[in-house]
Amino acid sequence: MRATSCRIILKIILLNVTILCSSYLFSAVHLIAESGQPAAGFTSEYTYRDLINPVIGSSGHVAFTGDATVAGNGGRGPIAVWSGLPGQLELIIKEYDSLPGFPYPNVSFDEKLVFFSRVSTIVVTESGHVGFLAKLQEFGIVGGQSTFGSFGLVTYVSGKIYGILRNGDQAPGFSQEYYIGGITNFAFTDAGMVIQAVVGNRNNNQSERMGIWFWNFETLELIPSPLANCDYIFLPNAISSVNINQSGEIAFSSGLGGALCPSETFGIFKWDQEKTQMILTSGDPVPGMADTTFHLDLDSRGLNIFAINVNILSFNDQGEISFPAILRNAANGSAKESLWIADSSGAIRLLLLEGEFLAEDVNSTFLLPFTETSLPLMGSNGSSIAPVKIGHSLAILAGTPRLSQPYVNINEGGVSQLSSILQLADQPPGFGDTWFFSSFSSIAMNKAGQFALSGAVVDANDASTDALGSPASQKYGIWRGTSKSDLELVAYDGMPVSVDGKEVSFDFAIGRSTNGTGGVATFSESQILHSSTEGGHATQLNDSGQIVFGGFLDAASGDFRRGIFLAEGKNNQEERIFALAEQVFPDLFSPENGVNQTAEGFLFRFYPATNTYLGIKNKTVFVAGERFGSGIIEVGPVENVIAFLEAQ
Repeated sequence: MRATSCRIILKIILLNVTILCSSYLFSAVHLIAESGQPAAGFTSEYTYRDLINPVIGSSGHVAFTGDATVAGNGGRGPIAVWSGLPGQLELIIKEYDSLPGFPYPNVSFDEKLVFFSRVSTIVVTESGHVGFLAKLQEFGIVGGQSTFGSFGLVTYVSGKIYGILRNGDQAPGFSQEYYIGGITNFAFTDAGMVIQAVVGNRNNNQSERMGIWFWNFETLELIPSPLANCDYIFLPNAISSVNINQSGEIAFSSGLGGALCPSETFGIFKWDQEKTQMILTSGDPVPGMADTTFHLDLDSRGLNIFAINVNILSFNDQGEISFPAILRNAANGSAKESLWIADSSGAIRLLLLEGEFLAEDVNSTFLLPFTETSLPLMGSNGSSIAPVKIGHSLAILAGTPRLSQPYVNINEGGVSQLSSILQLADQPPGFGDTWFFSSFSSIAMNKAGQFALSGAVVDANDASTDALGSPASQKYGIWRGTSKSDLELVAYDGMPVSVDGKEVSFDFAIGRSTNGTGGVATFSESQILHSSTEGGHATQLNDSGQIVFGGFLDAASGDFRRGIFLAEGKNNQEERIFALAEQVFPDLFSPENGVNQTAEGFLFRFYPATNTYLGIKNKTVFVAGERFGSGIIEVGPVENVIAFLEAQ
């Protein structure tokens, strides 16, 4: 490319960053898609409607679902799934599209994921591949009638949609009489996909087993049991959790048994592409505690912790697994809840034990309610984060596991090695001195140890209530940080937003329902997925600190517009500039030759193949090299350049 054409590009950038600045929202939050906008992949008369379920991958690719409708038609249009970088969204699949890969040619996409507790949502990998469980519609298979209710795993890889496995299929790796009775879980990274399903026997409806497969983008491989004569089995109250990291290692939990197996148990396992390792099973002794054993299937109330929490294992790229367990003492019958980490060698290390306490609050011991949003998350930097109950409050703890297990008796409890980073009643960043956290709803964590937190805040000086008895001042929000000291507000109810030069108000969707005791339970859309960015599961936080979420824009005219929004990563805008520039202008900034350097206040990359520079200083972007002319050329503010690049 000649220098003249490069100058034209730069002039376009300088022009467009000014125009696009108005689309930026509060705290570097911007709109990805909203109701009423033209729906990507459809003809011009179709627009987005009811956009929900946003997720994000490490490279910034997002995915979400919704309808594509024609104005004035009085009903919804096709349900669809979209994915891509902001500003470069693509239609993945729409209702009634055919799905290659399944045995019958007349299988079509009926609708995106049917939401029930034992199924994961959309997953976006680091390179932008997409996987999700879809409801399928099959025509003419049974007596010429349409059949509904079939579910299958669908992927979108390198621009192609493909069906991997569905309910009713012959179970790969099993004898002919076994079929897929129900896909219960999956995880997906750039290394492949792990799938877990109940396997039924056509000749014996009492002989249900569990199948766990690895998909390498071409074929399905059945993961073997670690014990001869023992199979993975389906336990009605113990659904397996499956995870896969970027290296292709797989961590999962499952029942183990069978007619020829010496005993039936429940365990945690790891597969490294060659062999299956048994990490821990129910009944194994607790290191250092006499007469005390691990129990992975039941908590102290008799509720199965693996059944009510699908993704209870956290699995990172270092091969470490975090998991909850009930400890039981055979001598006195006592039991305690606990959190542990198995390192890459399989050694078990204690993270947290019920009854421990903080050094600054020795009178308040920890309780560990095993719910979906209270289990530990783990980063690749060795740190973990775990919500616990302390007295009548809730605290979020962070730290690393103990080097050795210090207790010889299950009834002991000492000072925790973890530290508190936030508690209820703390002042929330972004609000005044009279405001406090009234609830925490969920947490997500990335591999660097950064977390995103959703919750509610209340003004202590406002005692008024709404019609349902909730505090009138209550607002829901999302925060992000690595500790209490750097926690920042990302989005909140009532946040002023500038879109296309007009100020509107942002709000999360609120849902209310009556609970079993006659009270009213409130759910806010601010509640993000409780997840880690490692392990291959859906997340709304990525490793750059970006957060994707849904909400409404409320204009003064009463025009409510539903949208999907992206909060830029804290202190990661520089990396975003490099990544986007390399994607949009590869002939100027060759990705394979990018090298980070610093000099005279600049963070920059030099691209030897093109003899060009891309740099950032004081939140301003610069370029240099013969192709741009002489000297260092200022492009514009970081946020504006990001907006331009994402729009290409």
